[in-house]
Amino acid sequence: MTDEDGQESAARRALGRIKAADRQPALLKATEVVRRAVPGDNRLGKGDAHSVAKEVGLTTLQLWQSLSEAQGRGRGEIDVVILFTDLVDFSSWALDAGDEAVVELLAEVGEATEAAVADHGGAPKGLDVYELG
Repeated sequence: MTDEDGQESAARRALGRIKAADRQPALLKATEVVRRAVPGDNRLGKGDAHSVAKEVGLTTLQLWQSLSEAQGRGRGEIDVVILFTDLVDFSSWALDAGDEAVVELLAEVGEATEAAVADHGGAPKGLDVYELG
C-alpha cells in the first residue's frame, strides 16, 4: 500500500463518517429543535430528505431572512430561488477524473440547470442567479 492509497483510504473513511453523522438521528433531532427555535419561517425547505447539513443550511437561511426583514428590507419585489445541486460521489470521482473533466461536467450541469430554469419561466440574473417569471 502506498502513501497515496493510504491517504485516499483515510479520506474515504472520513467521508463515510461524515455521511453517517449527517443522518444520525440524535444530531438531526437537535438541529430540527434549533431550527424551530430560530426566528423566521421554519416551513422553508420542508421535505422527505432530511440531513444535518440541510437543516443547518436552512436554519442559517431562515435566520438571515428574519434578520433582513427585521432591518426593514422585507422580502423584496421578485421571487428568488437558490438551487443546490448534489452530484452523488462527485468528490471521489473528481479526484480520479482530473480538473479538465471536472470543469467539463460542471459546465454541462450548468447548461442543464439553466435550460430547466428557462423552461419554467426563469431568467438568469448574473452568475447562477435567476429571476423567476
